[in-house]
Amino acid sequence: MRIMWIKTLTVMMKFALREVLRKKVLVAGGLLTGVFLFVFVLGLHFINEQIHGKGFEQIAGFQFFTLGLYAATFLIVVIAAFAGVSAVSGEIETGTAYGLLASPVPRSQILLGKFLGYAFLLVVYDTVVLLAIWGATAWQLGVAIPGVIEILPLLYLETLTMLALSFLGSVLFSSLTNGITIFLLYGVALLGGMVEQIGALARGFSTTTVTALINAGIITSLILPVDALYRRSIYLVSSKAGGITDILHNLGPFGSLSAPSVWMEVYAVIYLCACLAAATYLFSRKDI
Repeated sequence: MRIMWIKTLTVMMKFALREVLRKKVLVAGGLLTGVFLFVFVLGLHFINEQIHGKGFEQIAGFQFFTLGLYAATFLIVVIAAFAGVSAVSGEIETGTAYGLLASPVPRSQILLGKFLGYAFLLVVYDTVVLLAIWGATAWQLGVAIPGVIEILPLLYLETLTMLALSFLGSVLFSSLTNGITIFLLYGVALLGGMVEQIGALARGFSTTTVTALINAGIITSLILPVDALYRRSIYLVSSKAGGITDILHNLGPFGSLSAPSVWMEVYAVIYLCACLAAATYLFSRKDI
């Protein structure tokens, strides 16, 4: 029984991989990523020309890596969200879902198989992008950022959390509604993260205002923990930077002065599992 279950998931994973290739998600994502990496390397090159031999390479390297990671996280999360935005609703709208649902395969295995197929591609993509940013920084500025392997699981968790949420939305809403909802939620999470950092930077001012700003960021992190995981990643990397740790923590809205604890990682895992479990349950009982 277990072997049959694994075989079914494997078949659905292959189906999901073919579907992604058919929709040319990888092509579009690859082109956008290529443009981003080109601009990133170009920026590093010009910065290196300005500071070469002046002793600022380490600070510039960490700062550019942080900004590159922020931009890469945005790309990765958006691709993950829109990869799953029509995972169920799109199949129903085009009528292709009826052929799958007519088979004896349980709906839960159909959805989980598609999720695993998408997740596999996105994990590979995450790894390539993060290592490309790390390699570009080391190549242009001669700064090998420590702790990159340590934050890789956090990047995976960000991606899979967004993918699970988009699958849940795909069960509940149409593709258009789901896409708009997911993007707005992510925008709120980004804004909340920036507001929290601004609140942490303003700790010398009104205590009431600072507390309100930090609490607003925490609330948005609970609604969608993706940006909080990015802040956690930056905190882990900058903590290994030696004498420039305080400088890196104070990168304004892009920094991690108000850094989430390890419990945010635990919460994100629970959030991911809850979204995926809810999507599976609701899809199993959805009237199509």
